[in-house]
Amino acid sequence: MTSFQVYYIPDRESALRKIFEVNTFLRQIQGAHTLRGPHGWFIASYTPTRIPYAVLIHNDTSLDKQQINQEDFAIAAADAANSKNIDAWLAYKRIAEQNNLVSKIEYWRYSQLKASRKFYISRQQSLLNLEGKINKTFTCLSNKTLEAAVKEVQNLSVSLVKMRKEGETQLDEEYRILRQGVNFIQEKAATCEGPVGSILYLFTTAKKTRTEGVHALLVAHQHLTQVVDYIRSLRTFIGGEIQRLEQPLQDLELPKVRSSPQIFSFLKILTRL
Repeated sequence: MTSFQVYYIPDRESALRKIFEVNTFLRQIQGAHTLRGPHGWFIASYTPTRIPYAVLIHNDTSLDKQQINQEDFAIAAADAANSKNIDAWLAYKRIAEQNNLVSKIEYWRYSQLKASRKFYISRQQSLLNLEGKINKTFTCLSNKTLEAAVKEVQNLSVSLVKMRKEGETQLDEEYRILRQGVNFIQEKAATCEGPVGSILYLFTTAKKTRTEGVHALLVAHQHLTQVVDYIRSLRTFIGGEIQRLEQPLQDLELPKVRSSPQIFSFLKILTRL
């Protein structure tokens, strides 16, 4: 088996249809690492992409001569380094060392890890708040106060939309280093909006008659249980991701400072005083 190679696939057409087609094709390549840049894709894989205009990025030629943007390359390399795809990172690293980009990649690695951790912590807190609202709804149902339960579910629905909007704002602020890495968390949280809307409808139905109301409440209670279990599972996963990021962040704190030569110049002046 040959070693990983890094390819750049520029957009040949601005039409979204063509961009979507390339994206779908790349997702089917097993074991590959892909990242979308401003004007194309970076992909590291064992196998060639079979896309005619894909550019193989060579180790022995500068990125400038290959017309590859260094900043875009560094961000893609940082994403590979922070992923679990070691082979992809080693392929990027070989090229980075020949182009003196290791320090720049360390900076983007740290930036991505820090932004991801901030995003995860905010999502974890939002999910904890949602869980609290669901528990209040269970309490209302146990006390047979349906009107109060309806209000709690309405609040839950509003909180879900607010959580999604807040998440989108965070992703947009750091879209180059954050969206592609953690967007799946945003999608998972958004899947709760449908079931909660269904629960609200069932609560409304329950007001009709005693017989129909009991059946509706049973289904609503089942949906609530499924939603709270899903939220707890997602919270546990996010907690694991936060812990996973701690050590790499600590390891990269020093390179982050080292990337600023102005600090060292200032320190040298202080030592002379």
